[in-house]
Amino acid sequence: MIFDAQNTFCDKATLVGIGTGVQNGNVIVNGGGNASNPMWVYAQIENPAAGVLEVTLLSDTTTVATFTLNTASAVKKMKLPYEANGKEFKLTYKATTAFSSGVFTAALVADVDLP
Repeated sequence: MIFDAQNTFCDKATLVGIGTGVQNGNVIVNGGGNASNPMWVYAQIENPAAGVLEVTLLSDTTTVATFTLNTASAVKKMKLPYEANGKEFKLTYKATTAFSSGVFTAALVADVDLP
């Protein structure tokens, strides 16, 4: 799996003290055309101590997905549909319960390591 800075919503953003207010990741425009494979959304919290993170992926003004990450489920891998090519994506996140440690990384990637 290769991370590209142009396709990264946030890179090791601290989760300590973010509270329940919505945090915004970078906005990404996902290429175009139908000649490429669909991208994957990869999201991970590293070294979390307690806390629950609610993550929302938006395309234009439409919610594509909402999911939670926590100590028991710290990684999310989700394939985008072909129709996602050429779209603009925005990722938002907020803590629904406080974190005492941890960082958050989220990006669009070409492939993921599946278990």
